[in-house]
Amino acid sequence: MKITITAIKADIGGIGGHTCPSTELLETVKDYVISHGKDLLIDYYVGYTGDDIHIIMTHQLGKDNELIHKLAWDAFTEGTKVAKEQGLYGAGQDLLKDSFSGNVKGMGPGVAEIEMEERPSEVFCVFVADKTEPGAFNFPFWRMFVDAGSNTGLLINENLASGVIFKIMDVMTGKVADLKMWNDKPELEAALMYPGRYVVHSIYSHDNEHIVSSSTDRLHNIAGTYVGKDDPIAIVRTQKNFPATEEVICHLCQLN
Repeated sequence: MKITITAIKADIGGIGGHTCPSTELLETVKDYVISHGKDLLIDYYVGYTGDDIHIIMTHQLGKDNELIHKLAWDAFTEGTKVAKEQGLYGAGQDLLKDSFSGNVKGMGPGVAEIEMEERPSEVFCVFVADKTEPGAFNFPFWRMFVDAGSNTGLLINENLASGVIFKIMDVMTGKVADLKMWNDKPELEAALMYPGRYVVHSIYSHDNEHIVSSSTDRLHNIAGTYVGKDDPIAIVRTQKNFPATEEVICHLCQLN
């Protein structure tokens, strides 16, 4: 059965500056998803990192689905009303448009999505970063999928040893390049040295299974002026043909 994982995050207000959302703000977003998503979603989770609220949803409607993206947009919009009423810092900061227009890409919120054939035991991790840039995950992704000295799973996992395909986005131009391991390893490593411009957009296996999706929008490019950090969110599928959950968590936690 085809399943889509959609993870959408936004900064819509924080306590004491960019610290964390209020309890009422978080509950407003969660209640909206519960009441309006019951006929759309298989499951959901609403949480936060710093002052960024993230909504993780599973469904069968595919990537870039208008109904799913509007659900998140409207939940953030309702939350923004509460943030303004409470006088929270940066209320509605990441909602850069006045109205919804098909999906939230280019409207401020960060989006990561993977559509896949669900495995008997489907395992994935979602990573959310605050106060950083879209390329914050570049180095951990390199360690996971390229550096055998950091991840011995690359030596014993035949699927990963065959090499993966990195889709790298130039966030200044919006162009995406496919860099295939292992022939394009030098070009990949050169690009990842510049996380402010070249960002891991997604990673696929050699047989075209989607393993990683990461948000790549830069808010100051969207808005035409600097409006805050470009805090990314990423989905990483794990186990069996993909990295072990513990390997993934180990490399991402080293960001701290």
